[in-house]
Amino acid sequence: GESMEDPRLAQIDAALKHYLATFNGVVDLEKKRGLTEKVGLKGALRTSIHEVEGRLKKLNNHQMMREMLMLRRREKDYFLRLAPKYVKKFKKEAKGLAQLIANSQLEDGQKKTLIAGLTNYHDKFLAIPVLDAEKEKAYQQMRAAVHKAQPLIEGFVKDVAAESKAHADFLGNVLVAAVLIGIFLALVSGFLSYRKVRPVGQLAL
Repeated sequence: GESMEDPRLAQIDAALKHYLATFNGVVDLEKKRGLTEKVGLKGALRTSIHEVEGRLKKLNNHQMMREMLMLRRREKDYFLRLAPKYVKKFKKEAKGLAQLIANSQLEDGQKKTLIAGLTNYHDKFLAIPVLDAEKEKAYQQMRAAVHKAQPLIEGFVKDVAAESKAHADFLGNVLVAAVLIGIFLALVSGFLSYRKVRPVGQLAL
């Protein structure tokens, strides 16, 4: 026979599947960014920072360490506020530190190692704002999916509730009618039995 399934169920199913896909996309991006300081891009950034700071501390160069501290401040400002202006400031500070290293009296090998570490730190940090922009788009898609699914679900539930109430009222009426019919049939049956037995009784008298 033909399916009696409400066509809205297919719309709700599609909307929920779309929401689930957007939700999973957000989760994947959060994992990629790093759910803790030790994993994902945040973990890679942390490792690169320790590498650069460790090398600078060994040199005991106070000017370079001050520049590194400024760089770390820009990084932390970004994580606190997620504002693009701190990314620009970070780039500027990183460029200044690289120039300071290049113009220093360090051996070429040391310069090369420091600048390579700084570049690694620079690149690891800049990967995070790029991912954050992608994540923001994913959140917007997820919110849009929720807004699309919500009225479908609410409308369906409201209609089903109304139909269920009407159905319950109908069943109640049917039950009352069934009871009344049952009583009526019992009375009719008793009356007919009485009609059959009565003449016999009358004869027995």
